[in-house]
Amino acid sequence: MAEPKAKKTWSRLLRYAIGIALLALLIWRSGVGSLRHVVASADPAFVAIAFVMILLGAVVSVFRWDVFLKEIGHVDTFGRLARLYAAGLFFNSLLPTGIGGDVFKAVRVRRQDETVGPMVASLVLDRVAGFLGLAILGVVATLARLATGDHAPVVLAAGAVSLGAIAGVMLAFAARGFVRRRLRGRRGGQISRVLDALDQGTKDWTAVVKGLGWGTTYQAIVVVFHLALLRAIHVNVPLGAVVAVVVVVTFASLVPFTINGLGVREATYVWALKQYALTSQSAIVVGLLTLALLLAASAIGGVVYLVGRFDAPPVEPAEA
Repeated sequence: MAEPKAKKTWSRLLRYAIGIALLALLIWRSGVGSLRHVVASADPAFVAIAFVMILLGAVVSVFRWDVFLKEIGHVDTFGRLARLYAAGLFFNSLLPTGIGGDVFKAVRVRRQDETVGPMVASLVLDRVAGFLGLAILGVVATLARLATGDHAPVVLAAGAVSLGAIAGVMLAFAARGFVRRRLRGRRGGQISRVLDALDQGTKDWTAVVKGLGWGTTYQAIVVVFHLALLRAIHVNVPLGAVVAVVVVVTFASLVPFTINGLGVREATYVWALKQYALTSQSAIVVGLLTLALLLAASAIGGVVYLVGRFDAPPVEPAEA
């Protein structure tokens, strides 16, 4: 038992080391002095706007999660869900999987009379709505850029990734019946409960559209976040191209090569933004500012976790 745990620890340390080494290499190749100059010339007002976008995105995400919680029969207060989401941001940045916050939310949001399976399903639907929202924006942006004659690799990559994400989600939901049949007679009770809750959460198309709407709104806020950072360092990139960059960077960060995309995210910014005449220094600063602002938002989540109350509200008695 100790050996697998030690192996996992060494694997995490290696991924941390790779991410830090990759980020250090990017900074070294760009020159610390040049990076310092770009950072010093950044407009703090637009950096502040970008940070506000992170906070606004978190609020929108709470509304998105609440849609699916209600569909599976869990009614909660907005304040408690907001506290759980803030603490989840903290765990997502602290833990190496990037989904540690989801585990925390799934465990803490449920009441004593509820199982964790449906809570997990609500978070799966929450994530899927976000990814589909990004994929929809990616397809629209790709078509718009191709119409203008922009065939940059990042645009083509964004279109391919977006279509792949949509197809993957459709395939995964279509395969639920097959998974159920494979679980018959086996110890898959918790997975079955998750699948049942997924069915319940997507039964009402009004709720699905509403959740997808919140997911798309969130991704639009992420795009505004990037526009603000680009404006902060005094560069302009076409809107459709920014969407393509966001799509590619987001999905590249999910590849478990390093911890939470560290280094990979910044390298992808360099690759993508240099196609729109940005210097490597400017592109890396966008990545570094993104990392810094995300950590600042996560720190707020850490404070919420330390001082916040997460007890479930009492269940209201049924009317006679």
